[in-house]
Amino acid sequence: MSGNSIYGNQGFEIDLGGDGVTTNDLGDPDVGPNTLQNYPFISSAISDGNSLTITGSLASAPFSSYLLQFFSVPEIGVSGEGEGKTFIGTFVPQQTDPLFGFVSFVVTNLLPVGVSNWVVVTASEVDGFFFKNTSEFSPPVQVTIADDNGDGIPNGYETANGLLSGIANPSTADTDSDGLTDYEEYILGSSATNPTTFNITGLSNDAYSVHLSYSFAPDDRIIRAFND
Repeated sequence: MSGNSIYGNQGFEIDLGGDGVTTNDLGDPDVGPNTLQNYPFISSAISDGNSLTITGSLASAPFSSYLLQFFSVPEIGVSGEGEGKTFIGTFVPQQTDPLFGFVSFVVTNLLPVGVSNWVVVTASEVDGFFFKNTSEFSPPVQVTIADDNGDGIPNGYETANGLLSGIANPSTADTDSDGLTDYEEYILGSSATNPTTFNITGLSNDAYSVHLSYSFAPDDRIIRAFND
């Protein structure tokens, strides 16, 4: 299995034994479908607004190499376990240690994932130029935002727009004086340092109030006009 979208089923998305989640075991010596390959764990998935960093670990067969495949999904499935809707990248960490088969990883070269989405990972045994015996999905971990100053604006956006990063930007800050706060500019995906005008077409000649509606998910950006 490589880069496939597997989600939205009633049961477990990958179920090696047909009996629910297969428990990982020390050294991964067991046999069965896909050798009952141990699955990895994700410790954290942090977005800075421009890139995603995932840290985690795998405990499997000693002195072995594994291909890690990462996926994202907007919500957890019916089973409550991992599932993968969107393939976001791969990584091959160094070989597992010769005693306990442990290896940790930090991956940064992944496709961007919106905050509030969930990420999972599988492990597949590397065999020369090929890989085999893919594990079940890891438990899902929700993507969080890297926001060192706690103002709701990611580090990456602040750096790209020349905003304060050491201290929190005031909630009313409007750096380019265009009527939208810096936070609203971030949510809309516009620049906080260049004035931006939003054109709403198809309205009759009348007075309107404009309401900005958003959530922490970057894809949820809506501007609505209401007749006063």
